[in-house]
Order: sequence, then structure tokens, then C-alpha cells
Amino acid sequence: LMCYQVARGGKVVLKNIPEPERTEWGSPIESMEYLLQKKKMLKEQIEKCIKVARDNDDMHFKNYLKTEFLDPLILFIRKVGVLITNAIRAGPGLGEYEFSKDVKLHFPEIFDSINVV
Repeated sequence: LMCYQVARGGKVVLKNIPEPERTEWGSPIESMEYLLQKKKMLKEQIEKCIKVARDNDDMHFKNYLKTEFLDPLILFIRKVGVLITNAIRAGPGLGEYEFSKDVKLHFPEIFDSINVV
């Protein structure tokens, strides 16, 4: 997005990122529900940007936001939602075990960068 902004003649101003309100969770399911909530908030913000682009007849920016950010985010939200639902159905203990297996299966990029057994 920063490269796109510079290419269109804009200027990038970086600011401090605030610390998250939570850093500890009681269970893996709870942490994924928090992630899902944050991703849904991000989706709403991207949709607001798309609306501004549409209102200003900037179809190039609208399409860029939709293809580069919104579409992949929607797929990610769906994946996380399915994982949470499956883990809740399986229950604690076995459910959490299956949940961790599913996370490794659906999000291998997370585990490729770190050594998790």
C-alpha cells in the first residue's frame, strides 16, 4: 500500500503502532476469536476506503484495495471462522489438539518461519 501511495504521488508518514490491549489468552480458541474480531474490524475499514474511492470515481484504487486486500482478507476470515467452529465442536482437550493440527494445516506459513514441533 505504501508503494502504491508513493506511485500515485502521495507521501508516506509512519507513526507508532499502539500496543495491543491483550497479550494473553486462556485458550487457543480465545486467541483466534480475538484475531477474528480484529480482522473483521480491518475488513470494515477497508470497505470504508473502497466506498471513498467509489464516491470519488477512483476505480483503479477501488479495484486495487479489493483485489490486494479485501478478497484475501475475506478468505482468511472464513478460514479462521471454520477453525474456531471446528475447535468449539470438538470441545476442550481433544478440541484444542485438533485445533492446533488444523492451524498447522491451514496456515503453514506461520510454522515455516519458526521451529515449532
